[in-house]
Amino acid sequence: MASLWKHPNSKYWTACYTAGDGRQLKRSTKLTVRKDALKVAEAYEAAARGERTDSQVMRVVMELHQQFTGQDMKVVSLREFITDWLAGKKQTSASATAKFYTSVCDRFLEFMGGKADRPLMHCSSAQVRAFWLDFGKTRHQNTARHYLKCIRMVFKAAFERKLISENPTDGIEAGKVRTERSVSKGRRPFTLAELDRVLAVADPEWRSLVVFGFYTGQRLSDLAALTWDNLDLGRNQIALVTRKTGKTMILPLAGPLRRHIETLTAGTGPVPLHPRA
Repeated sequence: MASLWKHPNSKYWTACYTAGDGRQLKRSTKLTVRKDALKVAEAYEAAARGERTDSQVMRVVMELHQQFTGQDMKVVSLREFITDWLAGKKQTSASATAKFYTSVCDRFLEFMGGKADRPLMHCSSAQVRAFWLDFGKTRHQNTARHYLKCIRMVFKAAFERKLISENPTDGIEAGKVRTERSVSKGRRPFTLAELDRVLAVADPEWRSLVVFGFYTGQRLSDLAALTWDNLDLGRNQIALVTRKTGKTMILPLAGPLRRHIETLTAGTGPVPLHPRA
C-alpha cells in the first residue's frame, strides 16, 4: 500500500510505493497537502503495478493541481521545453556557446529516448545523474562538469518558469563523482621543452599563434581574430574584446612578444595578424 514520507529539507511529500515486481520506489508528488499527495502516491503505485498508464496518472496530478490552485496545469514535454530553451539561447549567446548547448541537449535527449516526450516534471534526478555518469565514462572530468552545468541551466529555467516544482539537478554534486577518464588521464600545461618541440615544427603562422598564446593567455579563437588595429606599439599594449564573454582586455606586451611582433610583415587597420587562421 502506498505511503508518504517528507524529507526534512523539502516542503513536498514523497510517495513510497511498491512496483509489480516487488521493487520499493520513491517519487516526489510535488504537493504539500498530505491528502492530495496520498492520492498521487496511490496513482503512482497503480501505474507501477500496470494498473494505470502514465497518462492516467498525469490526469490525477492535473486534477489535483486544478483543485489546489484553481488553475490548469501547463504540461510541457522535456523535448518541447529544451527546444524552446535552445531557441532562446541562440538569440542571446555567442555562436560557439549556442552550439555547445545544442550538442549537450541533443545528447541528453538521445539518452532519454522516448522519455523525452513525457511531461517535463517526470524527469528525475536519477535520470539526470545516469546521463552524466554515462557520458563521463569516455570524457574528461571537466568536460563532464560542463555538460552537467548546461543541464542545470535547463532545469533552472524550467523551475523559474514554474513548470516544475523541484529541480532534479539540485541533488547532484559534480565534485563528488569521478569518471573513468578523469582517473586515468589528467591535464597539465606543456613544459618549456615541449613548447620548444612544438615551435620547432610549426609553420610561421602557427608559431606566431603559439607565441601570442604563451604571452597573453587568450583563447585561440580570439588570437585568430586579431588585427593590427588591436596593437598599440606606442603604448606597448594589445587590446581585444573576447568572443565568449564580450569582455574588453588590455594587456601589456611582454618583451619577447614585442620582439616577435616586430619580425612580422607590418600591416595597418583591420588587416589580420594571422590571415589563414
